Amino acid sequence: MYPVIYRKGGFVFRSLQFVLGNKTFFKGLRQVVNECHYISCGLSRIQEIFENVSNQDLDWFFEEWFYSTEVPDYRVKNLTIIRENGKYLLNFEIVDESNFTMPLEIKVETDKGSVVKRIWIKGKARHSIECEGKPVAVILDPYEWIINKNREYQINGIKIVVE
Repeated sequence: MYPVIYRKGGFVFRSLQFVLGNKTFFKGLRQVVNECHYISCGLSRIQEIFENVSNQDLDWFFEEWFYSTEVPDYRVKNLTIIRENGKYLLNFEIVDESNFTMPLEIKVETDKGSVVKRIWIKGKARHSIECEGKPVAVILDPYEWIINKNREYQINGIKIVVE
Protein backbone atom coordinates (compact mmCIF):
# COMPACT_ATOMS: atom_id res chain seq x y z
CA MET A 1 0.00 0.00 0.00
CA TYR A 2 2.91 2.43 0.62
CA PRO A 3 3.51 3.22 -3.09
CA VAL A 4 -0.19 3.80 -3.72
CA ILE A 5 -0.87 5.96 -0.68
CA TYR A 6 2.33 8.00 -0.41
CA ARG A 7 3.94 8.09 -3.84
CA LYS A 8 1.12 7.90 -6.36
CA GLY A 9 -0.29 11.41 -5.78
CA GLY A 10 2.84 13.30 -6.79
CA PHE A 11 3.63 10.89 -9.60
CA VAL A 12 0.17 11.37 -11.10
CA PHE A 13 0.90 15.02 -11.79
CA ARG A 14 4.40 14.15 -13.03
CA SER A 15 2.79 11.63 -15.40
CA LEU A 16 0.29 14.26 -16.56
CA GLN A 17 3.25 16.57 -17.28
CA PHE A 18 4.80 13.76 -19.37
CA VAL A 19 1.55 13.30 -21.32
CA LEU A 20 0.89 17.01 -21.96
CA GLY A 21 4.42 18.40 -22.23
CA ASN A 22 5.92 21.14 -20.07
CA LYS A 23 4.33 24.17 -21.71
CA THR A 24 0.75 22.89 -21.56
CA PHE A 25 1.14 21.25 -18.15
CA PHE A 26 2.53 24.37 -16.47
CA LYS A 27 -0.11 26.56 -18.13
CA GLY A 28 -2.77 24.30 -16.61
CA LEU A 29 -1.03 24.17 -13.24
CA ARG A 30 -0.87 27.97 -13.11
CA GLN A 31 -4.58 28.14 -13.86
CA VAL A 32 -5.32 25.55 -11.12
CA VAL A 33 -3.28 27.57 -8.60
CA ASN A 34 -4.92 30.87 -9.61
CA GLU A 35 -8.42 29.50 -9.60
CA CYS A 36 -8.18 27.19 -6.59
CA HIS A 37 -6.00 29.34 -4.35
CA TYR A 38 -8.80 30.69 -2.18
CA ILE A 39 -11.52 28.13 -2.88
CA SER A 40 -11.62 24.36 -2.86
CA CYS A 41 -11.57 22.88 -6.37
CA GLY A 42 -12.68 19.32 -6.85
CA LEU A 43 -10.94 16.83 -9.09
CA SER A 44 -13.53 17.30 -11.83
CA ARG A 45 -12.67 21.04 -12.01
CA ILE A 46 -8.94 20.28 -12.12
CA GLN A 47 -9.57 17.82 -14.96
CA GLU A 48 -11.66 20.43 -16.77
CA ILE A 49 -8.86 23.00 -16.47
CA PHE A 50 -6.26 20.64 -17.94
CA GLU A 51 -8.65 19.58 -20.71
CA ASN A 52 -9.30 23.22 -21.63
CA VAL A 53 -5.62 24.23 -21.77
CA SER A 54 -4.62 21.08 -23.68
CA ASN A 55 -7.65 20.86 -26.00
CA GLN A 56 -7.78 17.13 -25.17
CA ASP A 57 -10.25 14.77 -23.57
CA LEU A 58 -8.30 13.52 -20.53
CA ASP A 59 -11.01 11.31 -19.13
CA TRP A 60 -8.89 8.21 -19.86
CA PHE A 61 -6.00 9.65 -17.84
CA PHE A 62 -8.05 10.72 -14.82
CA GLU A 63 -9.99 7.42 -14.76
CA GLU A 64 -6.80 5.36 -14.68
CA TRP A 65 -4.75 7.51 -12.36
CA PHE A 66 -7.18 9.14 -9.94
CA TYR A 67 -10.02 6.65 -9.69
CA SER A 68 -7.93 3.48 -9.43
CA THR A 69 -5.35 2.15 -7.01
CA GLU A 70 -3.60 0.30 -9.85
CA VAL A 71 -0.26 1.35 -11.34
CA PRO A 72 1.31 0.17 -14.60
CA ASP A 73 3.02 -3.22 -14.41
CA TYR A 74 5.28 -3.30 -17.48
CA ARG A 75 6.97 -6.43 -18.79
CA VAL A 76 9.07 -7.03 -21.88
CA LYS A 77 8.18 -10.20 -23.79
CA ASN A 78 9.16 -11.94 -27.03
CA LEU A 79 12.49 -10.10 -27.34
CA THR A 80 14.61 -10.96 -30.37
CA ILE A 81 17.77 -9.43 -31.82
CA ILE A 82 18.63 -9.54 -35.50
CA ARG A 83 22.05 -8.45 -36.75
CA GLU A 84 22.04 -7.15 -40.28
CA ASN A 85 24.50 -4.96 -42.21
CA GLY A 86 26.48 -4.19 -39.05
CA LYS A 87 23.40 -2.96 -37.15
CA TYR A 88 21.16 -4.59 -34.59
CA LEU A 89 17.39 -4.70 -34.75
CA LEU A 90 15.76 -5.24 -31.38
CA ASN A 91 12.15 -6.50 -31.58
CA PHE A 92 10.00 -6.89 -28.49
CA GLU A 93 6.57 -6.55 -26.98
CA ILE A 94 5.77 -4.44 -23.93
CA VAL A 95 2.80 -5.64 -21.94
CA ASP A 96 1.19 -3.72 -19.11
CA GLU A 97 -0.51 -6.24 -16.83
CA SER A 98 -2.65 -3.37 -15.41
CA ASN A 99 -3.79 -2.38 -18.94
CA PHE A 100 -3.05 1.37 -18.73
CA THR A 101 -2.99 3.72 -21.71
CA MET A 102 0.15 5.80 -21.41
CA PRO A 103 3.17 7.07 -23.33
CA LEU A 104 6.34 5.28 -22.27
CA GLU A 105 10.00 6.06 -22.88
CA ILE A 106 12.26 3.16 -23.74
CA LYS A 107 16.02 3.45 -23.48
CA VAL A 108 18.18 0.85 -25.20
CA GLU A 109 21.77 0.83 -23.98
CA THR A 110 24.35 -0.62 -26.35
CA ASP A 111 28.09 -1.09 -26.36
CA LYS A 112 28.26 2.07 -28.54
CA GLY A 113 25.83 4.38 -26.73
CA SER A 114 22.11 4.54 -26.14
CA VAL A 115 18.85 5.25 -27.96
CA VAL A 116 15.68 6.65 -26.35
CA LYS A 117 12.24 6.27 -27.98
CA ARG A 118 8.80 7.32 -26.82
CA ILE A 119 5.87 5.07 -27.68
CA TRP A 120 2.23 4.72 -26.62
CA ILE A 121 1.16 1.66 -24.71
CA LYS A 122 -2.52 0.69 -24.65
CA GLY A 123 -2.23 -2.45 -22.56
CA LYS A 124 0.51 -3.70 -24.88
CA ALA A 125 2.60 -2.63 -27.85
CA ARG A 126 5.01 -4.29 -30.25
CA HIS A 127 8.11 -2.27 -31.05
CA SER A 128 11.39 -2.41 -33.00
CA ILE A 129 14.47 -0.30 -32.37
CA GLU A 130 17.51 -0.19 -34.64
CA CYS A 131 20.83 0.20 -32.85
CA GLU A 132 24.37 0.90 -34.01
CA GLY A 133 25.88 -1.19 -31.22
CA LYS A 134 25.03 -4.50 -29.59
CA PRO A 135 22.11 -4.07 -27.13
CA VAL A 136 22.98 -4.81 -23.50
CA ALA A 137 19.97 -3.33 -21.65
CA VAL A 138 16.40 -2.17 -22.22
CA ILE A 139 15.18 0.35 -19.65
CA LEU A 140 11.50 1.22 -19.47
CA ASP A 141 10.69 4.67 -18.09
CA PRO A 142 14.39 5.57 -17.63
CA TYR A 143 13.63 9.07 -16.31
CA GLU A 144 10.87 7.85 -13.97
CA TRP A 145 7.94 9.81 -15.34
CA ILE A 146 5.45 7.15 -14.28
CA ILE A 147 4.92 5.33 -11.02
CA ASN A 148 5.03 1.64 -11.88
CA LYS A 149 6.05 -1.72 -10.51
CA ASN A 150 9.85 -1.75 -10.66
CA ARG A 151 11.75 -4.87 -11.56
CA GLU A 152 14.91 -6.17 -13.15
CA TYR A 153 15.46 -9.40 -15.10
CA GLN A 154 17.11 -10.77 -18.25
CA ILE A 155 15.85 -12.04 -21.59
CA ASN A 156 18.26 -13.58 -24.11
CA GLY A 157 21.23 -12.02 -22.31
CA ILE A 158 19.69 -8.52 -22.39
CA LYS A 159 19.13 -6.82 -19.04
CA ILE A 160 15.56 -5.53 -18.66
CA VAL A 161 14.98 -2.76 -16.12
CA VAL A 162 11.66 -1.13 -15.25
CA GLU A 163 12.46 2.09 -13.36
